[in-house]
Amino acid sequence: MIFGNVYPFLLLVVNTIIVGAEKDVYTKQKPVNVPSQDDIDGLIIGGEPVKPPFKYPYMVFGNLCGASLISANVLLSAAHCAGVFDNVQIGRHDLNDNTEKYETFRVVEEVPHPLYDETTNDYDLMLLRIDGASTRKPVELDRGDTTLAPGQKVITMGWGRTLTDDDGTGSSILLEVKVKLWSQVKCNDAYEGGITDQMLCASSPGKDSCQGDSGGPLIDKSTGIQIGVVSWGAGCADPNYPGVYAKVSEQINWIQEYIESSMAPSSAPTPCDGHIMELEIETDDYPEDISWEVQNGAGKNVLEKGTGSYTIKNDKYYESVCLSTQDDCYEFTIADFYNDGICCGSGEGSYKLYFGGMLIKEGGEYASEEKTFFGNTCPVPTTIPSQSPTDVPICDNHCFDSSLTTSHKKSEKQKTCQWVEKNDEQRCKQYKTHCRRTCEMCDACEDSTKAFIYSDKELKCTKVEKKKNMYCKIPEVAFTCPFTCGMCTN
Repeated sequence: MIFGNVYPFLLLVVNTIIVGAEKDVYTKQKPVNVPSQDDIDGLIIGGEPVKPPFKYPYMVFGNLCGASLISANVLLSAAHCAGVFDNVQIGRHDLNDNTEKYETFRVVEEVPHPLYDETTNDYDLMLLRIDGASTRKPVELDRGDTTLAPGQKVITMGWGRTLTDDDGTGSSILLEVKVKLWSQVKCNDAYEGGITDQMLCASSPGKDSCQGDSGGPLIDKSTGIQIGVVSWGAGCADPNYPGVYAKVSEQINWIQEYIESSMAPSSAPTPCDGHIMELEIETDDYPEDISWEVQNGAGKNVLEKGTGSYTIKNDKYYESVCLSTQDDCYEFTIADFYNDGICCGSGEGSYKLYFGGMLIKEGGEYASEEKTFFGNTCPVPTTIPSQSPTDVPICDNHCFDSSLTTSHKKSEKQKTCQWVEKNDEQRCKQYKTHCRRTCEMCDACEDSTKAFIYSDKELKCTKVEKKKNMYCKIPEVAFTCPFTCGMCTN
């Protein structure tokens, strides 16, 4: 925003139409052009990074506007943000940190308030329905029983502009700012009669919301209840003009009716009586080629995502599901339709598979598919049978390549059995114990002689032997060190 001009707090300064001059304050209209990413300015004036990160699990990043999660599949934002939402991310903090676990959804319906006036910004509320059910905790909304008094401390947050001038740029970190409510009378005087019963005003010296924060929540500091939605104002952090917010309690019935009519099949997470399987997928340039499935010990698919399930290239998706831990070993398979994996020919895609909070497998550089076994009952004997000197042990399970990458020198690029397979005659001379199937070593049950990476740690089978009660319960490690982990018979 610019001092002396009244704008909606949309994530943009250019392409905004200003009309009707009177004194030094102008009314505004909704932007007619949807801005590109290059047009984005962004954040909270006078704010600080949210600490601890993810303190506000309901905060929604929508590129050009913010929003809040108010039920499993419904978001609350500002009506002047209509038309700018496509995909949203829930659970973000640092937009530059690709390791964050967050959810991505597509917005399938926008419902601006039927009485929204784009000239006065009255009733500046909008409901959004997403194409799935979030597992994050929604924010509690003010139903009219929250005290709203002048001087009351409130908090707003967002990824909007951080400076008050035109050079203000956005921050990749979610910021929050503590401000105070103004009285309706004082705010109405400041805006010369432009404040209605559907609006709230708040600011503090040098602190305010700004472009890029539109649609984000205003919460009561003491209770965490959302009382408003970032709407508009004259300038950013101008001491004479507070930020203006759409009042939630005035339209709580309209909001609640929509939530009930759009209720997801399972809006409240069911407690998991087993272990949570989590899958993070970062897509490459061809996300529609990716598919995956999980089979139980009986060979029945219990989970699957077919080709075409992912549509946004170079984006991150997060899957979470509860799996039974009773007498089952699961097989996870990730596949690529064009047989080139998700790394590294057409982008830097990757995936990470967790079970019970433990990293089971990570990768992305495979050909047609890659398989991983996990679960509490995968066939990993807890004792090591005695080995006769005259007998050659064989693997009691299927003949597996290790799915773990190797690195016997810190300066050496990590190697996979898919890499070995590309020139198996030469590379098997060094990697035959690590890639037993590829190198046709199935008649002998030997530990890998290579150092390998598990959960970002470098291990060797000799180290596994010292803590085999811990490591040998991990199928990927057990198949890499089959002799140590007792997977051999004579």
